[in-house]
Amino acid sequence: MNIRRTRVILWCLCGGLAVSALAVALLAIAAPYPAVEAVDNPLDTHQTQPPDTATHATPALSSFESLWSLELQQPLYGTLVRVAAKPPSAPAPLLLGVRLAGTAVEPDRSVAMFITPEGRIELRGVGEKIESAEVLAIHTDSVSVRHAGKVIDLTIEWEDRSR
Repeated sequence: MNIRRTRVILWCLCGGLAVSALAVALLAIAAPYPAVEAVDNPLDTHQTQPPDTATHATPALSSFESLWSLELQQPLYGTLVRVAAKPPSAPAPLLLGVRLAGTAVEPDRSVAMFITPEGRIELRGVGEKIESAEVLAIHTDSVSVRHAGKVIDLTIEWEDRSR
C-alpha cells in the first residue's frame, strides 16, 4: 500500500508541475511588455546615435606608415649576454658507500631513505645505523651522520630525467 500511495503522490506532483509550467509559458506569451526602446534609463546621461558616415571616414593606409617602421622586438634589459652552460659536475665520492635518496620529516618520527651499494633502498631513523654510520639528524633535504668520528652531511641526489 505504501508503494502505491508514493506513486500516486509523485504522479500528482508531476501533473501539478506540468500545469504550472504551461501557465507560466502562456503568461509569458500573452502578457504585454513595453518595447525596450520605450524604457527610460535614469542612469543614461547621453544619447547614442549612429555614426555619421561623412565625418567618420576610414583613414588611409599611408597614415599608418610611421607605425610599420617601429621595431617591436626590442630587448627588455639592455644588451643580451650569452652565458655558456656549465658542464655537469662529477658526482661526489661515496664516503660511506650509501647515497641519500630522500627524506620524510614528521613531528614525531622522521625517516631517511638510503640507496646501498647493492642498489637496495633502506629506511633509517635518527639513532639507527646504516653501513657503520649513525644517523644523527634528518632534515628536509639532507641527513647528518657520524662515520669514523666525523660528522658528515649527506644531501639528496636528484637524478636528471630530462635526457
